[in-house]
Amino acid sequence: MLRTTCFNLFKNNSMLHKLHSLHKLHPVGVGGNKNNKIDTISPTISLKDNSEVAEVEKATQIEFLISGESRWGKNDLIIELLNENKELSFSTKKWTNMDYGFTLLTKVTSKKGGDFKIQFKVNNKITNELTIQSKYLILEEPEIVSDTKINYSDEEKGKLIATVYGESARDPDLMVNIPWIYYNLTNKLGFEKGLKRSSFYKNPSNNKWVAESNRICMFYLGQGNQFKEYKIVNGMKVKDFCMDSHTPFVNRYKNNLDLIRSFFENNIFNTENIRNPYYNWYGQGYWGDMDFRENNTDKTKWAKASQYFHLQKKGYVNNRYIKEFIAYDGKKDVTTYLCDDKSIEKYFKNNPEDIPKFKNNDYSTIPRVHIQKDLP
Repeated sequence: MLRTTCFNLFKNNSMLHKLHSLHKLHPVGVGGNKNNKIDTISPTISLKDNSEVAEVEKATQIEFLISGESRWGKNDLIIELLNENKELSFSTKKWTNMDYGFTLLTKVTSKKGGDFKIQFKVNNKITNELTIQSKYLILEEPEIVSDTKINYSDEEKGKLIATVYGESARDPDLMVNIPWIYYNLTNKLGFEKGLKRSSFYKNPSNNKWVAESNRICMFYLGQGNQFKEYKIVNGMKVKDFCMDSHTPFVNRYKNNLDLIRSFFENNIFNTENIRNPYYNWYGQGYWGDMDFRENNTDKTKWAKASQYFHLQKKGYVNNRYIKEFIAYDGKKDVTTYLCDDKSIEKYFKNNPEDIPKFKNNDYSTIPRVHIQKDLP
């Protein structure tokens, strides 16, 4: 029977490819030389142990071992590799006859990541099928681009900082990465339209916590003096809550707002040489957004982002268009994703076969990206 071979290949501590044979075997009798000396053989074909594979788009040598239940004898054995997939190419380089079979040394090149099937034809009969699983060795990261200087007003600066505070859930990594998304949005769409992509900014009156946080942030940033007499949930006035002697304000608001403000000032507000690591990235949402599977204008992008993230993790694409930030606000899981919506949409337009078909008018066949896990 077919000897199943499965590799987890590493070279210099880097995963290259994993090849495995499918459990599809159709034994055939091999024989028929010109002297009519026939050995009846049930050949098996498998990957040779320790075969080494390279990453996508680089030719590599793969060894297949063809063997049988008895000696090949003087059979005229003809092996042919069949391949109909245009994304995969191979050429036979060498084979070596042995007592019980031979090793076929082949050069294989894959143009893209994915599973590619090839068949073996022995003496004009298909004997079995193998699958090559190709992966990209290293994802291409987004290019850092020199970008446009925007002259925000002091009030706009306060609104940007407050919005990032609300969207970042007080996670240090998010507080220094999300600013780029809202810089991009306000640069592309204009200030108000760009910031309204944030639910924290768009509808503060719909949520008591959001409204309270917005007033506290803006007052502390010097752009919300009209909020100083407002009473927050615990009955304190905003002006009394926002004092350096008040520990809840310092720990939950001040330290985080100072960090966000410092990042904006050093990288966006007060520099003539803006170096944007997320050029043209406009998507930002938490794990719940990535669970949307409905087919509508606003939410379809999240289903596609989820599918691309799966392809990205499996190594079937070579560009990183999504970044995941595992994050917690206290004990609450607030894992967040930044996305290059434009490039993801373009990818699926060019590769429609990589996104699952609709089922029940949604993308329910796409697995979840992240399972919420609050801390104990």
